[in-house]
Amino acid sequence: MKFYNEDELGILLDNLENENLTFKAVIYLLVLGGCRRGEALGLTWDLVDFENETITIKRNLLYVKENGVYTDKPKTLRSKRTISVPSVCFELLKELKSKQVVMKEMYKGSWVETQLDYVFKDEYGNYFNPNRLTRNWNAFIRKHNLKHIRLHDLRHTCATFLLSHNTPIATVSKKLGHADNYTTYNFYTHSIDRDEVESSKLLNDMVYKLRNKEESEESE
Repeated sequence: MKFYNEDELGILLDNLENENLTFKAVIYLLVLGGCRRGEALGLTWDLVDFENETITIKRNLLYVKENGVYTDKPKTLRSKRTISVPSVCFELLKELKSKQVVMKEMYKGSWVETQLDYVFKDEYGNYFNPNRLTRNWNAFIRKHNLKHIRLHDLRHTCATFLLSHNTPIATVSKKLGHADNYTTYNFYTHSIDRDEVESSKLLNDMVYKLRNKEESEESE
């Protein structure tokens, strides 16, 4: 499993600054919200709470070669969830919603009125094809010479960052919509192992400090 470390994540966000707003906003939601691709693209405006800065995941927008694009229920029972999302995501979502109003007027002759009011739309108001998003992501990382990771690995990047900063596993599990906490533990033991190493260093430093203190007191 690949993911971006903090330095690589900073480079990613810097390179997103001049990208298409729809692409930029959905990538932010994947990496800062920990959403799956289908969960983000299946999000509708009625499930975005700007006041409380939360989003509710109720559906997946999926793509398979044999059947094309279709909607489905979330992957697990716990995948149906309401999660808090960083304010920077909501700044982008507000901007995106305003832009869609302008685009709808501009393309009113060809604007598609879908049954569901998707947050992420294509240029003419239709749903944003999940396969297209993956192609756009691959083109983006090639363009900016970024480390190659899958689009889905942005979700792993979010989880790894949170766990490495001591966010409880239960909290991360809920955000990701895992079936249970053990799934999160099993997926991200690399982060937990790194924390374990850091904890050993902390204890080691404590011993040296105590020894130095004792030696200092004995010499007085």
